[in-house]
Amino acid sequence: MHRAWFEENIARVDKRSSWLAKEDAWQSTILLFPEGSVTHRFADLPRMADAALRRGIRVLQVLGWDRGGIDRDYPHYEPDPRLGTPEELAGAIEECRRKGVRILLFANLHWVNLETDWYRKELHRYDVKDPRGLPSNSMGWEYTTLLGLAELCEHRMVQTNPAHPRMKRILLAQLANLPRLGAAGAQ
Repeated sequence: MHRAWFEENIARVDKRSSWLAKEDAWQSTILLFPEGSVTHRFADLPRMADAALRRGIRVLQVLGWDRGGIDRDYPHYEPDPRLGTPEELAGAIEECRRKGVRILLFANLHWVNLETDWYRKELHRYDVKDPRGLPSNSMGWEYTTLLGLAELCEHRMVQTNPAHPRMKRILLAQLANLPRLGAAGAQ
């Protein structure tokens, strides 16, 4: 069933004409880690673009730009205030574009953070459930903490089903923030 769906909907898409298909590489940078470590702010993106251009890279993939940082607070796809304002992010993206560097903003399509009030109040209703009625395929990541390195971290995210009309509306509304900010794409 999946192969038939894939052949009908995905395999037919000719990616050769995509601007991204013409790039040899992209630079991937996490601005804000899940435990709160800030590596860069939005104002740093143009300098990062300059450094990437010196190495022939014309795409920056920006992770941890959104509220909570990488793998936190999904699906809140709004700029985290610790990194700057939405206007500062949009301005930095535009400045990078003028330099010839495109920005990909990282976002997940259906993973949500189960530690948020939004999850506890509403998003739990849209979990993908296993046969026992428990959230299916929960997962979590840690990056630079001792608990994470010792593989003792708690699972933080679960999949939701965008076939639920309300969940689909939530995801589309949140993901619409990416083009509003001027991102050339999402990953």
